[in-house]
Amino acid sequence: MFGGGPGALFLDGASARYGIELVALNEGLGQYFGTSQGVLVVDVAEDSALGLQAGDVILRVGEREAATPERVRRVLGSYEAGEDIPLHIRRDGREISVMGRLGN
Repeated sequence: MFGGGPGALFLDGASARYGIELVALNEGLGQYFGTSQGVLVVDVAEDSALGLQAGDVILRVGEREAATPERVRRVLGSYEAGEDIPLHIRRDGREISVMGRLGN
């Protein structure tokens, strides 16, 4: 599915620690999801408590912009296990807020 050719997307495997896999938005994905900003959630573990779904675009974590998968991972890492995490996302063409939580 994800090859190494021109324009390929590379999964941020380290994000599996948080129960999510992320990719940066490129122009085509941005057009499809209706935004040029944010980070796309491509997979979510069944036991993830972040409140995210595959296909969500993370726009902000708390008050911090989700500019890259690495930044999202760093910001998530600043929260303690069990702490509530406000996430501003784009889902099904609408911008919404969800409250997530990191597992123990």
